[in-house]
Amino acid sequence: MAIITPIVKAKGTTELTLQDDNGAETLVLKETASAVNEIAITNAATGNAPTISSQGNDTNVGLDIKGKGTGQVKIDTGTSEGALITSATANKGKLTIEDTNNGSSAGSLVLKNARTNDGADSDSAGSIKFMAMNDGAPDPHTFANILASAVDVTDGDEIGKLQLQVVSNGGASTTDGVVLT
Repeated sequence: MAIITPIVKAKGTTELTLQDDNGAETLVLKETASAVNEIAITNAATGNAPTISSQGNDTNVGLDIKGKGTGQVKIDTGTSEGALITSATANKGKLTIEDTNNGSSAGSLVLKNARTNDGADSDSAGSIKFMAMNDGAPDPHTFANILASAVDVTDGDEIGKLQLQVVSNGGASTTDGVVLT
């Protein structure tokens, strides 16, 4: 493995740049004249995840992650079950999709089965599970589902299905409340 010796340079009075051995920028730190908030990167011991967080003098400090132009911000969860949004404050564990343009469009949530080969009839197009704790151990249980699937994937004749389900019999079965095709 190559050893990279970082070079930290001031570019005028507004940026600090971290470069690799070839002189290519790997990190650019930009200045805000009246800054009181910043990010912190914290390492972790075995079994724990490192943290990127906001900190500063303000009581409430958010964290903005932005792409450039039409570039996307991606979260690759590796082999885990996906991304997790958590909050220890009641009613704060939520995902808000907001479209801030002045037009008539709104934000959208896209669930996509991005298989690399042709689709097949009955492929899942996505699901949303509604879970809560039971009063036993307590254990998390699914109480309702929204399921979307491809009934027919024939090019030009595609047919989809949407199911709204509720769980009954101690979670042993699901019942379709509404099915749309």
